[in-house]
Amino acid sequence: GVFAGVRFIVRERLLRVWFPAFTVLDVCWTLLFASIPVLVVTEYSANPKIVGWLFGALGGGAVVGALTALKLVRRIEPLTMTSVCFVCQMSAIWLVDVPGSWVIAAVGMALAGFFMSLVNAPLHALITLRVPRELRPQSLAAGGVFQSIGSPIGLLLAGWALTEFDTR
Repeated sequence: GVFAGVRFIVRERLLRVWFPAFTVLDVCWTLLFASIPVLVVTEYSANPKIVGWLFGALGGGAVVGALTALKLVRRIEPLTMTSVCFVCQMSAIWLVDVPGSWVIAAVGMALAGFFMSLVNAPLHALITLRVPRELRPQSLAAGGVFQSIGSPIGLLLAGWALTEFDTR
């Protein structure tokens, strides 16, 4: 079952690139989530409320982005929307690295969450429709397995990186 899905992913040009890329992205997001509390301790006087505001900003941005995606996803070509919004999402997350008030980091998280929803809405539709109906359960399960295996690697990298480097 699942191996048929893996074979399809390997043969399908776009998915062959996307699934490993998504796994790397999940590793990076996991690393970021593990790093936020450490950033707050080292840069923002260890205030636990700031951790809540940063994660809440991501979630709030994602909710607003999901509501916006409902309107935009039918009007904009999905691959274009995904690509442009992905660049915006990755650009926004760099605001977390800007020295200064934690509010700047919260704005970066909110914008990243907003664009995350605008990326994910058309992206998952594209992936689902690209896979033949009879192979969808196996292919999507295989992709989920890759991402589930990859995410803990982000925690390993976070543990190592946070002992070796500055949080920024």
